[in-house]
Amino acid sequence: MIPTQYYEYEFVSPEGLFALIREELKSYFDTGAVDDVLFPKWMDRCLKLLTKGTLSIEHVMLNIEQSSAKLPANFDSVREVWGATCLTNTYTLPTSIYETISTKITPTYDACQDCDPCVPDTVAVTYKTNTNVSYDYQITALLKPANLNAKSFCGTNCINLSSQCTDEYDIRNGKLITNFTSGSVYLVYYGYKHDENGYQLIPTNQRIQDYIEAHIKFKTFEMLCNQVVDETYNQIEGKKQYYEQKANEAYISALNEIKKETTAQKVHKMKRLAQRYKYYYIP
Repeated sequence: MIPTQYYEYEFVSPEGLFALIREELKSYFDTGAVDDVLFPKWMDRCLKLLTKGTLSIEHVMLNIEQSSAKLPANFDSVREVWGATCLTNTYTLPTSIYETISTKITPTYDACQDCDPCVPDTVAVTYKTNTNVSYDYQITALLKPANLNAKSFCGTNCINLSSQCTDEYDIRNGKLITNFTSGSVYLVYYGYKHDENGYQLIPTNQRIQDYIEAHIKFKTFEMLCNQVVDETYNQIEGKKQYYEQKANEAYISALNEIKKETTAQKVHKMKRLAQRYKYYYIP
């Protein structure tokens, strides 16, 4: 089993996080000074600032017909695109099977009846048989982005950017377009997940949720600063600056969280460092 090269987060609805913020700032919501209409917009901004680390990584097999296949509805960008072709071939086994069968010959005339027998009554016949074996095999190739438009749909860690394959792909109008007419494509992509209310699901990672919470609170007090009268402005401004600083610190923490190395990446890095100077070792 090959270890994954990324962290597979679980995703939950942001409704619980929104309810927590409304309860902690209950006095402001009860007076009608602010509302939660912009909560989803502010949350989306947080997720976009964290790039692809907050999106789910999905896998799908696409059947290419007439050089195109429809992409999944929640598709955002490409992580990996592999072209797969199944072929069938046959080969002859290097060994042969020999079988001897004794056959009795029935004479058709009596020409040699009075002389020594010139034809034996039975003949041994040997058969040689070669066995052919049929087998299936698969050819897999990392497809190459055909143009700048295809590259714009590649994620940060998209390995297709380094491909030297002659088979190419492009993405237009919700379809994956290839330069071959038919076949199968294995797609690993970043996708969106939404709950029943249309809110984008968020990772269960605590640092990411802390950043979203701090950012929404900061934007709430920023909204209040644009509404309050002069005598209460300083108090609101102080709270806004507090949550702005807290949101910035939480952003750095969340960004470091989604960029941390997986176990497989750490092992690969250790092996690479251990063999860096192998050419200089003196036996």
